Amino acid sequence: MKIMTLEQSIAIQPTLTPQTSLQEISRYDRRYMPRWPMESKVYYRIKGVPVIFKTRLRDLNPAGAALRVSSDVHPAQRLELKIYLPDNTSFETEGDVMWKRGCRCFHAGVLFDCLPQETQEHIVNCAYSSYEALFWMEDEAQQRRS
Repeated sequence: MKIMTLEQSIAIQPTLTPQTSLQEISRYDRRYMPRWPMESKVYYRIKGVPVIFKTRLRDLNPAGAALRVSSDVHPAQRLELKIYLPDNTSFETEGDVMWKRGCRCFHAGVLFDCLPQETQEHIVNCAYSSYEALFWMEDEAQQRRS
């Protein structure tokens, strides 16, 4: 199996996938939880394709994620993913590409298959811990300035 970085895959000619209506876009944005910005490492593969891509998350929640993708990824495709979290743990899942945006740098939204409750809770805890550390650092920096 060949592993290709996202930068190597950019050489493929980009194509845009227009949405058929604004109503279709809003359907994909109905999330029961917000997505938290998270720049973690991700490996993904289009189901049935033997090439694995290494990329970065853009954001994450227990139901889905947005990540940088190659121009080969299109809505309605199935992806196999291995996502690394900030605490150096990882989980594997599959999901459907719901949308893709971009011209030279593409991002796609992926709706996960049902993740185990334990994995969902771990994602929430990692997001909370990341934000807690960020607020603590900002508060400490503000106190130094005072």
